[in-house]
Amino acid sequence: MKQYKVSVIIPIYNAGPHLKKCLDSLASQTLKELQIVLVLQKPTDGSDMVARSYRQDNFCIVENDTNTHLGEGRNKGLEYAQGKYVGFCDHDDYCYPSMFEDLYNACENNKADMAISPFIAVDANGNIMSHYAIKENELSNYENIFQTTIGLVKEDSKAIRELAIPKTVWNRLYRLDIIKDNNIRFVDTRTTAPEDTTFNIEYMIHAKSAAICPNDLYLHFYHDTNLGETMDYRSFDKYVAGFCYWEKLLVSHGLIDNENLRRRFYNTIRLNTFIIARINYKKKGLWFTIKKIREIKKIKLIRDAYSISSEISLPNGNSFKMNIVSKIIKYI
Repeated sequence: MKQYKVSVIIPIYNAGPHLKKCLDSLASQTLKELQIVLVLQKPTDGSDMVARSYRQDNFCIVENDTNTHLGEGRNKGLEYAQGKYVGFCDHDDYCYPSMFEDLYNACENNKADMAISPFIAVDANGNIMSHYAIKENELSNYENIFQTTIGLVKEDSKAIRELAIPKTVWNRLYRLDIIKDNNIRFVDTRTTAPEDTTFNIEYMIHAKSAAICPNDLYLHFYHDTNLGETMDYRSFDKYVAGFCYWEKLLVSHGLIDNENLRRRFYNTIRLNTFIIARINYKKKGLWFTIKKIREIKKIKLIRDAYSISSEISLPNGNSFKMNIVSKIIKYI
């Protein structure tokens, strides 16, 4: 059996014209000991035929009987991963050729349990929307990385705030043995969101160190068909389920009594509640949004998050407008 250094998992549904560029970028990786696990989720647009056309020895094709969505698709891929490390890629994004070699070397050279790289967000036309840079010296403290994964507090310095990049999994590399030994899995995105942050919180509870790859290695495309941009994904119910899952993690590992982490967790709840409220207001109207806010405020965890404050801390500092809306949510 071939020894792989890294396994990359890509659940594939209806990726459209983006899939070939994604798979080409993986096929041309400079790391040769690379396993690419394609999890076919019953696509209906021909994405399955595109995937099967990649017949290199290191491509592993797994077929699900139904579309189990992103979280369970990644979990299925983890069952087939054979590398020392595992990474993830969305079916409509692409990687620079040295991505997984650079991340692998960062882990190995620093004896780290995780490697993180910057990434570039682009729109459907390829125009740069955001550049999430990471300066290596800012991430030397693993505790800071873990804390900002949980959330921010207003006392955080500018350097700490800059660590609070989106908590994605596709710009990182993870040790597969830590995932398997601790039975770490993605939440089912049919019922719970967000899956990336949840996975990172659970993984970092068990990991001990991280390394930084300061080079841009990944391009993430934002378009209307992104799972994370849909109303189904951005629902109050799914995010509240996610908050409750995080709380169980923090409680089970004795972290919820840490005042610092609890405040960060509550800030994340308020931030995401604001984001979901804004999206639902635009898509479904004021009265629907008020009804859902009143509904979720019956949950003790949500009430607790607003009981200590209505302010929201952000990576770039406080937003006056955002905090005004958050106060309104508190009193609805």
